[in-house]
Amino acid sequence: MTPNPSDQTAQWAAFGRVLKHQRELQHLSCAAVGKKIGLSAEQVEAIEEGRHEVFKKTAQPLWWFVRLYAKKLGIELPLEVNQTVRSSAQAPVSAKTIPAFLLKNSPDACTGP
Repeated sequence: MTPNPSDQTAQWAAFGRVLKHQRELQHLSCAAVGKKIGLSAEQVEAIEEGRHEVFKKTAQPLWWFVRLYAKKLGIELPLEVNQTVRSSAQAPVSAKTIPAFLLKNSPDACTGP
């Protein structure tokens, strides 16, 4: 069963609110946190708002940045965040996402001597 995208967005936004609250308690700006984790202030705001579409073209998905953000703030993520991160990280990889030349039995695979 595929999770509802609006439910996932709401869930990531809730995690983002936790991060924003902790950032504000530490009197840090979005720019200061961004500098710590190598992102722009706008990207930090996107994490806090749960806007995963901002990270669609990056090498790492939103959950990776959420974990990094929490680590840099020195906070422990709530259990539900870690469970969501694990389920996102363990998404099955289909054969369609693996390039044909990397598949061992593919006709496009290079044959060695």
